[in-house]
Amino acid sequence: MRAYVPIARGYLIAAAIYYCLISASHPFYEMGPALLVLDGLSIAAAGYGLSAWLILGKPRDHQAQITGRRLEALVFGMNALFLANVVAYQLIHF
Repeated sequence: MRAYVPIARGYLIAAAIYYCLISASHPFYEMGPALLVLDGLSIAAAGYGLSAWLILGKPRDHQAQITGRRLEALVFGMNALFLANVVAYQLIHF
């Protein structure tokens, strides 16, 4: 299961960078409560992705503890934030 850690780290840092860019672009396209909701969610997603990436990047003895279900739960959190961002955007704009 440790073979999945580098894959998860790559996914998490890519998602964090994506949401940093989205957070920077929201002020140009959104206003009012929509800006607060969408920017808040994207900042939370960026922070979660970066934090999870850093946690998985700890020395090898710590990495051994985050495998299996714990690793899946960490990635599930990022997936849930992706879905929350999409649902919020759809509810606001459609």
